[in-house]
Amino acid sequence: MCSSDLASVEAIEAALRSLKLFPLLDGYRGRPKADLQAAVSAILAVQAFVLEHAGELAELDINPLIVCGNGAFAADALMVMEHGSEKWEPVFGKEPSTYDEIEHEDVSTGHHHAQEETQ
Repeated sequence: MCSSDLASVEAIEAALRSLKLFPLLDGYRGRPKADLQAAVSAILAVQAFVLEHAGELAELDINPLIVCGNGAFAADALMVMEHGSEKWEPVFGKEPSTYDEIEHEDVSTGHHHAQEETQ
């Protein structure tokens, strides 16, 4: 990917402003405006991550990206990485040596669960 393929701050802002829901982000009916700079920063950070891991990233889905009056955060995300000829999904940790060593975190309780090997 060359630098002309990268989304600029201006292009991201224009894309956000073109959304049908943009009036909600812009303080619709007296509500506070959303932090568009935080949204742009989040999108740029995702872009940088994708570029850094392009050779090993199989899938990336962030839905929704919630933009508040002071910040933006991904409420849900899925990342699938290529690991040799197999895919693995990292969850709150470093790369495992095998898929069976992945630990999972239940975000509703904060408890960690080691995936049990099934045979």
